[in-house]
Amino acid sequence: MAMNASGAWQTALDDQGYVYVSSDFGSTWAAKLTDEPRDWRGVGISTNGQFQTAVCERRENGDTGAKYGGGIYVSTNFGGTWTLKQEGRDWEGVAVSGRGDRQVACAAGGRIYVSTDYGNTWTPTGEDRDWRGVAASADGKLIFGIVADQGVHVSGDYGATWTEAGPPRWWAQVASSGDGAYQIATIQGGPLWVARADSKVHGNLTADCALGIGNVGQFMIRGGTQLVFVAGEVVNVLDADILHP
Repeated sequence: MAMNASGAWQTALDDQGYVYVSSDFGSTWAAKLTDEPRDWRGVGISTNGQFQTAVCERRENGDTGAKYGGGIYVSTNFGGTWTLKQEGRDWEGVAVSGRGDRQVACAAGGRIYVSTDYGNTWTPTGEDRDWRGVAASADGKLIFGIVADQGVHVSGDYGATWTEAGPPRWWAQVASSGDGAYQIATIQGGPLWVARADSKVHGNLTADCALGIGNVGQFMIRGGTQLVFVAGEVVNVLDADILHP
């Protein structure tokens, strides 16, 4: 699911169903794109909630084995209506910038695609890989892509060029803070990893690679000054003073 900055607009995906949208902080939900169920894999939302993009994988015909469907669906009216912009491919992840103008999506066994016009048109970038997820900074300049059995790939120029940063793992999901200073990624059946952009060790936060700190929990900023990871009743303070690295 995805949530806008205020929390008023929220969008959730049914794994093999529909898109659900809430405009009242999650109190009530309305189903969208109900013509047929789809294998949804990711959704992104702009800061104000107006611009949203969701991606789904292709489905397989049980009789012929042929794949069909799959696509990038875009909404410009707070999730009210959705339009198919890219057909085909097994889309795995999507990220939307704060303004909603810059967007990025990735396809398993394909490439990363970027949009500079609110998701209307898409341009491929990077190489063919088994991409599993993407994240981006609020301005869309920093993009992070994960490959299933390889490393974390980073672009600092809106997706024009890419470098491999993280170690090879079976990466599952990735997220980034708005300023791009922090990234978190999950491994299938493994720990949560945290990385810091300044490549320094601060407190007990490992910067260059990441820090394995458990399988489940919540990554958050506490009191505006501490980067913490909460798992059950255990609070791990990763960075005690994020304002003064």
